[in-house]
Amino acid sequence: MAKPRKSSSVPGQALGFSLQFTKMTELLARPGVGNEVEFEGLDDLSVKTLDGNLTLCQAKSALESNPLSDRSIAFWKCLANWADTVARENVTADKLRLVFYVSNPVPPGPWARSFDHARDEAEADAAMSQVRDALWGPAPSFPLKNKVAKQLAPEVERFFAASESVRRTVVRCFSLEIVKDDIHADLAAVVRFVDPRRHADVVSHACDWTKRRVDGLIAEGKPARIGSDEFQREMVAYIRKFNERAILRTFAPAGPSQQEAEQLRLKTFVRQLEFLGLDYTDQMEAISDFYRAAIDRTQLGDSGEVHSSSFDNLDTTLTRSWKNISRQQEIALKGHPDEARGEMVYRECVKQHVLVENLQPLDHFIPGCYHLLADDAKLGWHPRYEQLLKAVLTVNAATGEAAP
Repeated sequence: MAKPRKSSSVPGQALGFSLQFTKMTELLARPGVGNEVEFEGLDDLSVKTLDGNLTLCQAKSALESNPLSDRSIAFWKCLANWADTVARENVTADKLRLVFYVSNPVPPGPWARSFDHARDEAEADAAMSQVRDALWGPAPSFPLKNKVAKQLAPEVERFFAASESVRRTVVRCFSLEIVKDDIHADLAAVVRFVDPRRHADVVSHACDWTKRRVDGLIAEGKPARIGSDEFQREMVAYIRKFNERAILRTFAPAGPSQQEAEQLRLKTFVRQLEFLGLDYTDQMEAISDFYRAAIDRTQLGDSGEVHSSSFDNLDTTLTRSWKNISRQQEIALKGHPDEARGEMVYRECVKQHVLVENLQPLDHFIPGCYHLLADDAKLGWHPRYEQLLKAVLTVNAATGEAAP
């Protein structure tokens, strides 16, 4: 049900975007009381500490090209942007760190390495002179300047147009961070003292929480700035939930995409809700529960965290409960419209609390499992659901439409 790729550049763009949230989460997880991490403020990411230190971070993917090659536009644009920021904010080198963060193991070019190694004024000046001579040729005529690639030239010009002190600060504060294996490996600090089986879930929650918090702040028109204290409180509460309570792990995202939801609206379990006259909001909630439960059942089974027989036992339990509730409502609501009786059965079923291998599932799971059974027509809500589904199949066959 994944969206088709629109072009060959989509994977790189997608990683570059999600990388910012992953890196932001890692920055929030670092030790430091009172730190603030901002998304798309002074830079891709910026960190301010209580003692006045400032870190600016550019987060780049390296799926399609090496952003650390000598003549990379991304590399020179980053340097030029940092020069503008240093001049505007009047930041001194002793309080500043400039991080070029790359998500894949790529070899940095000689120029990036020389800037990374420069830590005092003399080393910074020597590195800049060497790079400028290689690009433009020796001063003052700069005979090679007109041979710099058209797209690259403005960024190089912008950097070297900055004052000598600004350029020196940028080079002295420049540092490389290149992920060796997996971009999520840097999040080890988040999962300290957690059962290793829960690591992936805790990391996923941390990244998801960061993104949702940023989205919420942007929607409110506020700076997308999160305090490390707030992040730590959230993670302590989340980790404690697993340490103190037996919670069934979830792999599922918050819900399906709009395209996936529209495809799922054609399914039999949604048709069963239509028989009751349930509105769009109820249908979309059911679609989300169905989608998330289907993913969880697959992933929990594949990972071995839940034995497949436990899902069979769960389905048997849910089906037995549905039968009992249906009979109770048939007696209690005798004489009421079929739609009302069916809706009452539905509401009673999806609010049940059933354990899976003595683990408490999250709120979407049991309703989603009921919808999986309803999609296979193993149970239904309307007293005459089997007849109604047969009628739908008959109509579809007559019109040539595919079965739901």
